[in-house]
Amino acid sequence: VDNFSIFFSGVFIPTSSAGHIFRMDSDDGSRLNFNGARITGLFRDTPGASVSTVINNIVEDHPHLISVDFYDKAKDASVRASFI
Repeated sequence: VDNFSIFFSGVFIPTSSAGHIFRMDSDDGSRLNFNGARITGLFRDTPGASVSTVINNIVEDHPHLISVDFYDKAKDASVRASFI
């Protein structure tokens, strides 16, 4: 299947107060949003792209809204959002 887009959303509740690295890996375009603000992503045709960013001072046990926008134009499709 080609030429489609998807949207995921959820809640991130950190288990420690610290900076966290958020990473997106996708083929084609993706964006990662944190509390409604885009924090990383390449929303264009980018086969096999990886981007990451650090958010500091995240408070333990405080919920944060996370959302991912993804689209695929042609051929292979993959998306992965992760954090450390």
